[in-house]
Amino acid sequence: MPLRIYTDENVSTAIAEGLRLLGIDARSARDTGHLGVPDEVHLTYATSERFTLFTHDDDFLAIAAEWRSMDKGHSGIVFAAQRRYRIGESIRRLEEYAKTYDSEDIWNSILYL
Repeated sequence: MPLRIYTDENVSTAIAEGLRLLGIDARSARDTGHLGVPDEVHLTYATSERFTLFTHDDDFLAIAAEWRSMDKGHSGIVFAAQRRYRIGESIRRLEEYAKTYDSEDIWNSILYL
């Protein structure tokens, strides 16, 4: 299955919009009505819908480690420190990931933008 991207509420919605313009299946927390929900809900939603989560929130790294200790998988996380990349650069790098990986490749993995 091609890589699909879900952006949590810490990520500009312009990133999901830009990815969609490139033909990549991408949704934001705003698109899915997940604004203000706990981080675990974001990761659970992304996993249930087979989206890779893109975030600036390092709390997801701890959640992924906790899930791993419970033998609970997730559909992958791409982490980028906030303000490290401009929106266009984030879109370009995520597009590269989407062209390089499919969802099975990054199951239960963390990639760094």
